[in-house]
This record gives sequence, C-alpha cells and structure tokens, in this order.
Amino acid sequence: MNKFILTGRVAKVSFKATEKVDVLSLQIITSESYKDAQSNWKEITDSFFCTMFGKRAKALYESAFIKKGYLLEVQGKMRSKSYEKDGLTVYGHDFILEDVQLLARTFDEMLASRNKYKSSGHSDNIIPDTDYKTETARPGRPSKPVVEEEPF
Repeated sequence: MNKFILTGRVAKVSFKATEKVDVLSLQIITSESYKDAQSNWKEITDSFFCTMFGKRAKALYESAFIKKGYLLEVQGKMRSKSYEKDGLTVYGHDFILEDVQLLARTFDEMLASRNKYKSSGHSDNIIPDTDYKTETARPGRPSKPVVEEEPF
C-alpha cells in the first residue's frame, strides 16, 4: 500500500489550468518539537510540495478552503523520481494528493473550536455516540439505551 498522511499549514498555493488537466500545487509546512540533551526545546520544520490533478483540484482552488496559513490534513500517494541536473542525478519524491481536509483556518480558530467543545462538557478526543439531551442515536451510529447520568 502506498499512502501518506500529512497535517500541516499551507505555505504556498498555485493553480495551472491546461487543455488536458487542471493542476493544484500546495506547499505544506509541518513541524515537530523535541527536547535536546540540555532540555531545551527545538523545532524541526519540513516542507512538502504536493500536487492534485483534475476537476477536484480546480474546485479546491476556487473554494475558500485552501489559503496560506490554513491547517490541512492531506492524504495521497508518494512517488519517487530522479532527473539529471548539471551532470548529477537528483532524487526526490512527488506527493500526489487524493484527499484534502480543512482542520482550521488559523491557530486561534483551532483553539477556539477546541475550547468551545471542551466547555460544552466534553473531554478531549471523545465524541459521544448518543445525543444525551434527546436520547437519540446520531446518524450512522447504533441506538443506545437511555443514560441516566452524564458520561464521564
């Protein structure tokens, strides 16, 4: 199976419409933090150049979902490539997008959404299967018996 998943922020967006196919190119920036041997926080930032083709690429470009700074989760396939440059063989990877999901427009929006969810009585990473106010199952979820107490 050839699949990658990236979560990062959009750094650059470009779109090119040709006679044969539409091409959306995104630069996605990811970062991770770690502590070094002296217990100082360090950050590693990576840049990924991703491409999407076809009608979906055009629809995403024309929508308001792909803008610089937005937090996205992208999924797709990775392809190896090589080419000659100045007599040397250069190796790299192409990231071909199949799915794009908007997670948050800005960092502040992401925090506000998380705080709103937590302030409504929910804990992190737990989405209840049942709407406890109406005691009905949400679409696509099995019905549950009536719950007398709020879940913990």
